[in-house]
Amino acid sequence: MLLLDSITSGNANVNAIEAQLFNVVKIQLHPNIEGFNSPSAFGIYKENGGEALGTLGKDFSPTQPKFLLDNLIPCLIDASVDLNKLTYNTFKDDKKISFRAPIKPIEFVNKAKLHDITNVFVNLSTGFDGYTKTSLYLSIERLVCLNGMKATKTEFAVSFKNTKGNFGKASAICDDVVKAIEGVATLEEGIKRLNAVDVKVADVDNFLLKVLGYNRKDYAELNTNKRNIFDRINESLGLEMARSGNTLWGMLNGITHYTNHIANASNRADYVFVDSGMKLNDVAQRAVYEMAEM
Repeated sequence: MLLLDSITSGNANVNAIEAQLFNVVKIQLHPNIEGFNSPSAFGIYKENGGEALGTLGKDFSPTQPKFLLDNLIPCLIDASVDLNKLTYNTFKDDKKISFRAPIKPIEFVNKAKLHDITNVFVNLSTGFDGYTKTSLYLSIERLVCLNGMKATKTEFAVSFKNTKGNFGKASAICDDVVKAIEGVATLEEGIKRLNAVDVKVADVDNFLLKVLGYNRKDYAELNTNKRNIFDRINESLGLEMARSGNTLWGMLNGITHYTNHIANASNRADYVFVDSGMKLNDVAQRAVYEMAEM
């Protein structure tokens, strides 16, 4: 009975998501001036009009959101992923969309003796701006502080540019959902490795130099904006290392605390998952994993 209830509520959630989706259309752009020929340029619009979501060339074929969802759902069911917790998100004024579903939590006791829980999600995203590819990847969200980020090095072969002849490739999503779930073990191993490596003040300085391009030694020469950023990141580092330990894991969460809660951002979700906050998180991840191998 519980299984039947779960399936029923999962289907209801999928139907609710479907109701939020929009169709897109590709329309050639015209100068509407006599003597001026039309370029091979097209706008991608929502079916009911409004602002263009992107401007692109003739070979771009936008992927319909419902097409992605219809291909994703059977894969999630096969992988026993709970459809009740599937969510739909849009970014950059609907220029990018994403479907997200939880896989499993990563749990351990960190160096600060705190029960550390990080939820892992599989994401399928696409965009209509002409350069965002359709991709499947993992993201994580740490419960103690709700720091979220796209996990680096987790994009899978389902990624394809929205060009003619690529629609059939979405059928490979199921294979890559399986790869994503299998990849959680590697992600967990990496996070626990970060938690095991202690750091000193010199390591923090080295980390900040890798991530920001400057550290404490450069502070006097920094402009006001960079000083403010440096000060706020240092506060986040202090907070996170107090509850995570003086480890690579604590340093990484110092950056994600800054991007998720402190940095100036007109739209936090855009900043963290598709804008400069995502890039900062990615650089920080690469830096700590590089340091873990030293």
